This record gives sequence, C-alpha cells and structure tokens, in this order.
Amino acid sequence: MYMQCCFAGFPMPVKAGKFEVFGVRATVNKLDAASRLTIYDGAGKIVDDDNTVKPIICDIIGVATADAYLVESFSEPIKVRDGISVSNAENLVGGRTIVFVR
Repeated sequence: MYMQCCFAGFPMPVKAGKFEVFGVRATVNKLDAASRLTIYDGAGKIVDDDNTVKPIICDIIGVATADAYLVESFSEPIKVRDGISVSNAENLVGGRTIVFVR
C-alpha cells in the first residue's frame, strides 16, 4: 500500500488504470462548513457533473464543526477498473487529498 502520487511526488487523487484502493483522506478547509468528497471508478479526471461517471467508490460527507479530516478506510481493497475520478470536492484544502492504493 502506498500513497498515490504524480510524477513530481505530490499527492494526486485522480489516476487512470487498474489498481486497488485501500483508503482516502482529505483535509477540510473551513471547520464551520460542511464538506464532501465523491470518488468514482472512472476515466481518471475531475468530474463536474455527478451523472457522467459511474460507479461510486465512496461518497464521504463531513459534518460542520465536527470533522477536520474526511477519512475512509476499506476493510477489503476496492478494485478499480478504469481509474479514479473526483467530484464534489467541497470545502477541502487543495493538494491535501490522499488516496492509498496498491
């Protein structure tokens, strides 16, 4: 298991290809507002419309004043067929979304 990174070594929440996802962690920007992160098994891109890519790997919703991080870890790894796409990245710090893969 390792953190998914770009060629420069920075955390990158989108990637094309086949692999297994073990977990996701994202840092919330403002604690006084709700936050959300949706990750799809898709073409490895940032998605603007929720209806363009299916199926959903995880949809994490954070509660205002309660969650400083959005964290999801899976008891069994989820096999991704086409890559990871991200949507609904609301109230999150840019560059601080980490996907753990193998």
